[in-house]
Amino acid sequence: MNIPEIKGRKVQQSEQIRFKCQRCSACCKHVHEVVPAEALDIFRMAKFLKRTDPSITSCDDVADRYLEPVPIDESGFCILMLKSVGEDDRCIFLDGNRCRIQSAKPRACRTYPLAIDPENGRLEYFLCTERTHHYSGPQIKVRSWVRKTMNDEDKAFVIEDPECSVRIARLLRQIPKQQFSRALLLFLHYRYSDYDLEQPFMPQYRRKNEQLLAVLQKMIGGN
Repeated sequence: MNIPEIKGRKVQQSEQIRFKCQRCSACCKHVHEVVPAEALDIFRMAKFLKRTDPSITSCDDVADRYLEPVPIDESGFCILMLKSVGEDDRCIFLDGNRCRIQSAKPRACRTYPLAIDPENGRLEYFLCTERTHHYSGPQIKVRSWVRKTMNDEDKAFVIEDPECSVRIARLLRQIPKQQFSRALLLFLHYRYSDYDLEQPFMPQYRRKNEQLLAVLQKMIGGN
């Protein structure tokens, strides 16, 4: 799949980097189709927003209002990105210089200035290089920053999701043309919708992906 390229240099867990958030919101602007919202991110955003916004009751509500699908593969496989607004393409959740979902913001925002990518079942770390004015202040160890910004659930998801995504994309490429639109709707439903916000995420995520794989395989086999 044509997964968006990570811009930055690879760093090791033991490495120290200088970083201090300047609260300038520069990294929250000019982000059209830049910030991915993974299934786990959407689940957490829905739980957070539900507490203060009566119109948000599900992951679907979050996706409809705040996200947009972006295809990354000829199979039709897409990821959801945060919408951007205004002439400066700022994040839809940016209010002045503050994030309206600070405690539930996507992993890509939480781990900044690090981007994290799985490789052969392990996590690799990259220092983002777009906003160099952030690299001042106290030194932080990569390992400590990851521990601070990612919990065990995050790590399990980041390792499992790419492998499952490749399997799904492989099946989508084999879907008969006359069933392709239905397959894409099923893909979006199983990947991002119908989560019980009161139940743990990972068991639901694993079950729904296995159901999606089974449905797509049946569509291919019935051709």
